[in-house]
Amino acid sequence: MYRPNRRYLRRIIDAKYDIECRARQPWPVYASIEEDATIQKSKLNDNYSGQRIVMSDMTNIDAYGILDADLQRLTYSKYYNGNVFQGGVFTQLCNWLGTGDL
Repeated sequence: MYRPNRRYLRRIIDAKYDIECRARQPWPVYASIEEDATIQKSKLNDNYSGQRIVMSDMTNIDAYGILDADLQRLTYSKYYNGNVFQGGVFTQLCNWLGTGDL
């Protein structure tokens, strides 16, 4: 019965995404070394006392239905044999997880 304007819906989605991004900006990227030492298991604390260990990796999300030729060229990966978006992920010994932008 009601058909909202697509442009209006897009503005709502963009506004909500902006709120989410602004809310996440003040969060610390990594746990402090003091937090890492107090939260992690004592077995790990004995082995890595006073050290900050961060394990990093890249992850991918398949990108389907890309019609723009320039975007296809930018997102193509020979390794995955297709179009993917890649972003960084990391974890610390205290199980603090984080992500990088896609």
